[in-house]
Amino acid sequence: AGDPDAPGETMAEVAKAVQQGQSEKAVELLTALLKKDDKQSTAYYVRGREHFRLGRIKESLADFDRHVALSPELEPRQWERGITMYYAKEFARGAKQFELYQTFDNRDVENSVWRFLCMARSEGVAKAREVMLPIKDDPRVPIDDRVRYYGAISAAFASVGVQGCAWGYASGFRLRDGDGWLPGIASAI
Repeated sequence: AGDPDAPGETMAEVAKAVQQGQSEKAVELLTALLKKDDKQSTAYYVRGREHFRLGRIKESLADFDRHVALSPELEPRQWERGITMYYAKEFARGAKQFELYQTFDNRDVENSVWRFLCMARSEGVAKAREVMLPIKDDPRVPIDDRVRYYGAISAAFASVGVQGCAWGYASGFRLRDGDGWLPGIASAI
């Protein structure tokens, strides 16, 4: 058996708690770990996510900020931090975070939308439209097609008494093969 006080052991317990939807337990484990070693950047990141899931926006943002302070090279990847800034009503900071994330992933449609929302709240809708982040080569199936697909799958499952099929939609079933639809998909939607 491993050392239960080792950071790796604690993070394994945290991962299990997160998988099981036990955010409070994850926060408790991470808080104990950080009391022993407050330089654990990943622990702040994960605790920030779990605080957010628990609706603790202020605590979430503090943890994400500490994560970035300890690992500044990871700041461009912190889209969760941007969303937390939005809910913390720190719209100008959120807009900057999403702009920075664009340097990490310029194909993320949601990033552009979140930045627009932050900009609209901090500088107005006109300015937000004027500086909307461009999205390049988004490889995903267009949202309208995904919505129609989800409706078709839900209707099919409902016909046999199964309430919806969100798992199928959320798990990202492929709908296309290259430029074409997979057999049977186009007719289903």
